Amino acid sequence: SIWEQYPDNEFADDGLFWHAKCLQNANLHDKSIRAYQKLLDLYPKSDLYAEAVFSQGEVLKAVQKYALAAKNFQNILSDFPNSFLKEAALVHWGDCIYLMNEYQQALEIYNKILLDKMSLNYKKTLYKVAKCYRKLGSLNQAIDLINCHFSAP
Repeated sequence: SIWEQYPDNEFADDGLFWHAKCLQNANLHDKSIRAYQKLLDLYPKSDLYAEAVFSQGEVLKAVQKYALAAKNFQNILSDFPNSFLKEAALVHWGDCIYLMNEYQQALEIYNKILLDKMSLNYKKTLYKVAKCYRKLGSLNQAIDLINCHFSAP
């Protein structure tokens, strides 16, 4: 592989990233996680660093390692606040927290997405907020939220 034979090559990180992505797409989760980690360890200044952190988080979420995945998505938000991955990282972070039964914290994360009414994730996130309210025992608040945003004008 290019990153092993030529670790100093300007494209070595690209090769390793796409190798990890192929492993991810083939559902070879453990190998994919390790390949992303290798990229993160060997190429901390790579242009693909944020994408590798995010993609590794996706794989960790897929194998139900929600706490580890949540850390990856948090890292995107703290280390790359202007990244194009910001909103997707918020969504995935909220989902991981929800799946860990931390509904109040998930609600707080999802509400950050709802600040942008033009978000492509707005309606899906409203539904997730309603699910959080329901899990927190606020069924009326969940119903009101759904009725308010999804009823005909």
